[in-house]
Amino acid sequence: MEAGSQNFNNDYSFKKTYDENEWNACIKYRTTFPKTDFRPYDIEQRNEKRRQLGINGNNPASTFIFQKDSLSELTKIQTGIWRRYTYLSDTLNYYSDKTLKEINCQATDNLVSERQFYQYKKLTEVIDGIKVFSSIKGSSQDTISLAAYNKRYCNFELERNYEMAKNIVEYLTKYNGKKIVVLTGFYHRYAILDLLRFKQMEYGFELKEFYE
Repeated sequence: MEAGSQNFNNDYSFKKTYDENEWNACIKYRTTFPKTDFRPYDIEQRNEKRRQLGINGNNPASTFIFQKDSLSELTKIQTGIWRRYTYLSDTLNYYSDKTLKEINCQATDNLVSERQFYQYKKLTEVIDGIKVFSSIKGSSQDTISLAAYNKRYCNFELERNYEMAKNIVEYLTKYNGKKIVVLTGFYHRYAILDLLRFKQMEYGFELKEFYE
């Protein structure tokens, strides 16, 4: 599950639970499959590492780009990047009411992959191209500029995806032959799957959708 070991006791029972999508999904899953053992695969001390990096919450960059766009202060190229990003985000928001099978499919993965490419790569180009973002801060709590914050945020989320996939592979080795169900937010799913596909032959496992 999308959690760190700090959320578990030594016997892998929960120290506490949270009223969040990821936790609720896991708890409901075990009501149907009561013999399921839970294991954490998220990057360790996620929130503490964010604090150490000076990123205290969500990335505020899109709010500032939206403001620039509203004032018609973006270049034509910057506007095109922003409009494509918002189109992809709006499309994926529409998918939040779809069935799990429609969410967990290659077509949706492709949309998420492109949306995240625009967030991590193309919006960073927009931010770096606007001089004022190198001096202003996203909020009064931030210790670094908006441009620096954005890069740290994006790099951290990319690192999380790699760490998640690595931890899943370690469980595949430790629990060889066991069926492992990975529950994650669909903004991470495409990246985890891409990283795991490169490991299938080396570790001899098969990737399947939950409905197969």
